[in-house]
Amino acid sequence: MAWKCKECGGKIYAIVTSEQSKTFTLGKDGTPKRCLRKFNAETIGINYFCDKCNKYYEDGTKLKDIAIQEE
Repeated sequence: MAWKCKECGGKIYAIVTSEQSKTFTLGKDGTPKRCLRKFNAETIGINYFCDKCNKYYEDGTKLKDIAIQEE
């Protein structure tokens, strides 16, 4: 299954921006040394782009407004 751009027929891809937190021990010089714990990544935004016409769509764009789904 693929999502195709309504304007040119190119393939639509998602860019997912996320934030991840990690806990580290500290070395003698105060720099992070060893990762102790990772927290789940939180999605901040989802943007889309077309690989053919290079259009970029900001977070909040509804996929069905810019693309059609092909099987």
